Amino acid sequence: MFATNKTSNMTKRLFSLPALAVAMTVAFSGVALAQDSDAPIEERMSTAERQATGINKLTADELAALNAWLSRQQAEVVEREVAEATQAIEAQQQEQSEDRRGLRERIADVFAGDDNDSDTITSRLVGTFDGWDGETVFELENGMVWRQAETNLYTVRATTNPEVVIRRGLFDRWRLQVKGYNKRLTVERVK
Repeated sequence: MFATNKTSNMTKRLFSLPALAVAMTVAFSGVALAQDSDAPIEERMSTAERQATGINKLTADELAALNAWLSRQQAEVVEREVAEATQAIEAQQQEQSEDRRGLRERIADVFAGDDNDSDTITSRLVGTFDGWDGETVFELENGMVWRQAETNLYTVRATTNPEVVIRRGLFDRWRLQVKGYNKRLTVERVK
């Protein structure tokens, strides 16, 4: 039977809206800082700071080289902050677009009335299907992984990549049915 007794847990990095707001603020403040700091370093320092750092002893060429270096460093920092903020936004968008139906953490949302998802999932099993044995794990083409929640056995002639329909029932229980067979099975989503 197509069964796996062990399933891997996937740890996902979740970004909340406040975290995204902070990331974007940091990135855009870096851009603003870079724009405000276009002035040469000697103009941004007080006389005491220029003397304390020894910058007043540099030649014009050395001062120009220092200002060019500082400008490149600021550009790299801003570029890195924008890239990190962009990655955070992309991760948040992927998390929001991912189909979370059937996962345990979704149950609270369902009872709170925050569930706009369809009650039916249609996909295909990956690999050979010849029934279930009490510990069967069903991997779907859409990336979902479901585990048998009942201990009953069911044996059929082997088929490859059959279509399955998983429907939500009472108390947020999900029932799997392989197209072409009348038998249904209660399943739990693991991924």
